[in-house]
Amino acid sequence: MNKNEILEGQNGQTNGHSLNGRTILVVNTGSLKKKFIVQRLKALGLKIVVLNKEKNWAEPFVDHWILADTFNHIESLQAVKAFVAASPDVKIEGALTFWEDDVLLCSKITDKFGFIGIPFGVAKKARNKFLFREFCARHGLKTPTHRLVKNNEDLNYIVQNFKFPLVIKPTYGSSSAYVIKLDNQEELFNT
Repeated sequence: MNKNEILEGQNGQTNGHSLNGRTILVVNTGSLKKKFIVQRLKALGLKIVVLNKEKNWAEPFVDHWILADTFNHIESLQAVKAFVAASPDVKIEGALTFWEDDVLLCSKITDKFGFIGIPFGVAKKARNKFLFREFCARHGLKTPTHRLVKNNEDLNYIVQNFKFPLVIKPTYGSSSAYVIKLDNQEELFNT
């Protein structure tokens, strides 16, 4: 099944498999710009359980809410556990998120509850920029020259072995937050 088959499915059908009545956990609705995703999930006939800090714009599409702060993974895992225990008639089959900050939480939920989804080990490698580059290098995939910076020794290594300009970025992050172009050694050490 490819992406277009999923998107073109009618009446809850994806490549001959019905999604009608199946239940999925969406971890964090995200902002209103993600509305089209939740609408499509509902149009496919899915029952939607949402883990989110509060109820919001997605209310018309959501069958059940689990309210917890998704930045607090322990609180969120406990809230899902409590929901599953209190709602035996709701059989969540899979978990997903479309909100980058919640990829790791979603995979922790997938692992803990046995839902269909991305396992934590895979999500951690894909979400952590350093681990992803290391994965690519080990598997013969092109990746930029990189180094994890933890101390001054790492910075000295960079000065001796890399060419400026450089880009420094956090291992986790989105929307280019804290991504900085460095033109020289002084900027590197100051940053």
